[in-house]
Amino acid sequence: MSKFLLDYPSFVPRPNEPIISEFNRLAVHNQWQKGADEWKKNRRLYIGAAVREEFALAFGVDQDSLEGWKKICVAVGVISAAEVDSLKSVSDCEKKLEGTFVNLVDLTDSLRRGDEVMSRQGVHKSRKALSSYIQATSKYFSLQEAKKLPFLARFLIKVG
Repeated sequence: MSKFLLDYPSFVPRPNEPIISEFNRLAVHNQWQKGADEWKKNRRLYIGAAVREEFALAFGVDQDSLEGWKKICVAVGVISAAEVDSLKSVSDCEKKLEGTFVNLVDLTDSLRRGDEVMSRQGVHKSRKALSSYIQATSKYFSLQEAKKLPFLARFLIKVG
């Protein structure tokens, strides 16, 4: 369970549900008005906590960990689990990920569902395509929240 949710003990989370759906349920539960300052702040904090916690659990927190990088490569579908041992360094993993841009909310949803490889919906071939997707779906992850986990922050793009 997200540490963010500890402040809301009467809310019963559904850990396999998409992050946005869970936040929407939490907002209704707490009677936060969509678009209001309180709603925006809590949405940013909830999504930030959920993405950071799931990312750290799945891939670790060490941006120099070869194992963490290998797991990311498999999770986003740039290499199969059977071939992942061919990646011998973090640099190999970074090269394998070149030209692959991932929506972090979708990646987190995939992890929550227990998918071995995330759906292609959240994986894009350019920064521009990912940026357009983020704007269309409102699946934002803030830089302020990402800075709390530098390994995760390496996957951010500027939207807009």
